[in-house]
Amino acid sequence: MRRELQKAPTRFHIKLTDCLTGEPNFFHVQDDRVFAALRATASMPFTISGFDFVDGHPYADGGLVDPIPIRRALQDGATEITVLLTHSPSFRLKPIPRWLGWLAYPSFPAVARGWTTQQCLNYNAAIDLMHQPPPGVRIRVFRPLRLMPVGAFTIARHRILAALASGHDEAVEQISSGHSGFEPVLPADPLPK
Repeated sequence: MRRELQKAPTRFHIKLTDCLTGEPNFFHVQDDRVFAALRATASMPFTISGFDFVDGHPYADGGLVDPIPIRRALQDGATEITVLLTHSPSFRLKPIPRWLGWLAYPSFPAVARGWTTQQCLNYNAAIDLMHQPPPGVRIRVFRPLRLMPVGAFTIARHRILAALASGHDEAVEQISSGHSGFEPVLPADPLPK
């Protein structure tokens, strides 16, 4: 995998949340750290320890504080952005109770604070930005068209495989329909808000 990343014409970034500062951190990974960074960004709250180490530094799930990093893509000069959502674009994230943050990250108060206060603000701001991107920026949004048979803590293999198959089929459907931006891919919203 490392060789493929080094030869790729595009940059591959992995977003992590720094456990000591609570800030998002982007790794441009072209070496063996890719596996450590992927483990860390997949370390969700309440799973194992909720964090992992990269170069001896603790990092957590990259979406804890900034779930949809559109602003970072714009800062990097992107004019063609593809966003994969797990919810309807009309979904709004609500604040997570502070006690839940402290329970999930008792050793990392900056992450607990960021997760419970910043995640919903950054998520909702990114959704607003997708509805009204800056001039010259094209944002393609892919999201489930039907209710998914899984949740954040689903572990039933058959349900996970069904969700993967459904997601694949819906992505193919959206691409083949000529999806070219935010609004055209939004059929009547079958998902709960």
